Amino acid sequence: MALVALIFLLPWLGAVLLPYMRPHLGRHLGRWVLIPPAASFLITLTAVTSTSHDQGVRYTLPCFPALGVNFSLWIDGLSVFFALLIAGMGLLITWYSHYYLDPSERQGRFYAYLLCFMGAMFGLVLAGNLLTLFVLWELTSISSFLLIGFWQTRLESLYGARQALLVTVLGELALLGEGSSALHSSLSSVGCSSGRSISGREC
Repeated sequence: MALVALIFLLPWLGAVLLPYMRPHLGRHLGRWVLIPPAASFLITLTAVTSTSHDQGVRYTLPCFPALGVNFSLWIDGLSVFFALLIAGMGLLITWYSHYYLDPSERQGRFYAYLLCFMGAMFGLVLAGNLLTLFVLWELTSISSFLLIGFWQTRLESLYGARQALLVTVLGELALLGEGSSALHSSLSSVGCSSGRSISGREC
């Protein structure tokens, strides 16, 4: 279970440590940033065998136990595939950006945005319930907006960031509407099984 959480947490941990590591690493910062996605990739590989026979692994962190609200991660064959894809692409992008970014640009901020985006994407494909999915979708929206709009002096960069934010917000609204509909249907089914609907009327 802890391995599932590590896949999700490593990019976030890298983003948090980045401001403290940057003064000591200098131009080698880009190489250090390769460590979190590489570690997530290797950890995900170890989960291939445990999920190869339709067996999933769940990690649950109670947030509000009295309300039954939990932060939940779930890894199975499909989520392993997407996690490997995210980690692999993250490695390639980080390696390429190490040579692409000019030393005068704010590399630390760019890598922090990139790691946050990777962490949010990991959480998105590993989400074990609707609440976790919605929270991670929101984090994906914010981190992608910051990442795409990194070059604030370029009009096309700002335009792309606004477009990305608009698309993800529309997706969030659709997800929220679908989740509300599913919750209402579930509560209605529970109520009807006891002979009454959620409004108190007989079914």
